[in-house]
Order: sequence, then structure tokens, then C-alpha cells
Amino acid sequence: MTETVKDFEVKIDQKEILRLLGHTSPKWIHSKRAKNMKDTSKKLIKEMIELSFELIKSKGIYTIKGSKELKGKCFFNSAEKVTFCICTIGEDLEKKVVKLSYKGELTRAVILDAIGSVAAESTAEYLNQVISAEVKRKSLYFSTRFSPGYGGWKLEGQKLIFNLLPAGKIGVFLNESYMMIPRKSVSFAINLSRNPFKGQSLTPCKICGLKECRFKKVNKVVPPL
Repeated sequence: MTETVKDFEVKIDQKEILRLLGHTSPKWIHSKRAKNMKDTSKKLIKEMIELSFELIKSKGIYTIKGSKELKGKCFFNSAEKVTFCICTIGEDLEKKVVKLSYKGELTRAVILDAIGSVAAESTAEYLNQVISAEVKRKSLYFSTRFSPGYGGWKLEGQKLIFNLLPAGKIGVFLNESYMMIPRKSVSFAINLSRNPFKGQSLTPCKICGLKECRFKKVNKVVPPL
């Protein structure tokens, strides 16, 4: 049985947008360029955020499976149950980014694309909270969420998730390279158990094996707005 979640708003964190745009180093924060940014880019970012409200259509779908149903297919065999989820902000924002690029408005396009990334992650976090609330009602513990391509889970893991979920219901599809369409989509899994998990307080960034990642949230400094 699958559950579909629609018609909800997600948080757009301006500081997170700045971080994705590369405005994170202390050297940059104290530079003249950063001070000028407060009067120019800050205004543009707010303008693009307002525009994004019309373009973001967050939705998600998830299911809970017993680990025995997955035997031999993935590395979740040690869990009692596993939740698999796919969520997206839709295709409208991505299409607008393309239109802005074609018109030569590259700055706006880059900012809007960053907003889309933040919105997609916020959508995943919202679904994570929805799932966590359901799991708690069932007196189960849950692990940190994991996505294919991170933390030792190969990108091919996308195939497993898409085989288990009718992602087409929320307009998400998988191409031959295991990349999701629309791009601003997130897939993940959460281990479930009747006993607490070790390292429950760890974030995905702290246990992911990637050393270089612009989305990494560990030890990042962001300038005040």
C-alpha cells in the first residue's frame, strides 16, 4: 500500500540558497563584494523566491515494506521494515530556469535553480517528518534517511525504489542513467525497527562518503542576510 502526500508548502531558506550559490567562505563574507550583495543580489534572491511560490508544486509518495520482501535486492536486509519515498517540486520551476537561460537572464536562472534545490530538499524533509510521525504511531524507531548515490548506496538503487512505487502518479520518472525527471526530485529510504538505531542523531552529511559536495551541510558558514 502506498500513501500520496500533496498540497503542502515547503520552507525556502534564504541562507541555504546563498550557501548553494557559493557564498560560504569567511573571506567572501567580509569582502566588499559581499557588502554590495546585500543591496543587489539579496533583492534579486527575494524576487526569485516570490516567483518560485507560483512554480513549486511539492508532492510525494511512499510505502513501507518488510525487509524479507527485499532480500537479495539491497543492503536493507538487517532492518525489520523499510520506508521508500519519492518526492518532487514538479517541473514548472525547471522549465522557467530554461526559459530564463534562453533569454540570457543567467543570474536569475542560477538563483532560481538554487531555490529549486532548496525546495526539493525541504520537500524531502517534509515527507521525512510525515513518515516519522506515522512510524512513531506504530511504536517503531527510524534511521536517518538515505538516498541512492550517497553513503555507500549505489545510484542503481533508484531502480528498486521505482519498482516499488508508482512514481508516475506524482509525475516523476527515471531515465536510463538512473536520474530522476524532473531534476528537482528526491528519492530516499528509511530503516525501521522496534529497537533504537545506533548513530540516530547523525545527519546524512556526516555519514556520507563524499568528500566534496556543494550540498554538504557540515561545518559550513553562511553570511547573515
